[in-house]
Amino acid sequence: MSSIDSSHHAPSNQAPNDLNPVYVVLGYLGLLPFLWCLLVVFSEKYKFVDLPNNTFGVDPQLFFVTYSLAILSFLAGTLWQQQFFSPQGSSQNLVLSNVVVVVAWVGLIAALESKTWIEITLASNLLGFLLLMACERKTMVFDQRYRKMRYRLTCFVSLIHFLLLMLLM
Repeated sequence: MSSIDSSHHAPSNQAPNDLNPVYVVLGYLGLLPFLWCLLVVFSEKYKFVDLPNNTFGVDPQLFFVTYSLAILSFLAGTLWQQQFFSPQGSSQNLVLSNVVVVVAWVGLIAALESKTWIEITLASNLLGFLLLMACERKTMVFDQRYRKMRYRLTCFVSLIHFLLLMLLM
């Protein structure tokens, strides 16, 4: 390999200069279902705009908690993979990620049975997002740009959970 080639190609063990735009776009697009449900519930409560009171044929609160569980499961799965391959990995984090998902799943089942459980489910999912982020920040060696994006996304998702919780109380 010539010296010109080596200056244009970073070694494979170094992080790229920029995050893959697909990561960024998918990360932020993932906020849209949360925002939509928050807007629908807000419009129902305050007669802000006449939006449909269901999302894809599902109550927006139930849509929100099911989507929340899907995202929590995804994040817990990525934590599992990172814990498995990282020298800083810990069994505690694996157990905690399982507990977060199981609690969210039980909350969903309870909310499907009775909507009086929605607030508890929202609160436990909110805590689940924060716990998973704390686990990642404490033990994972990620590229700083990715960490910043994950931090922003988790903060935003947590804020949306909190706002929906306040609307329902």
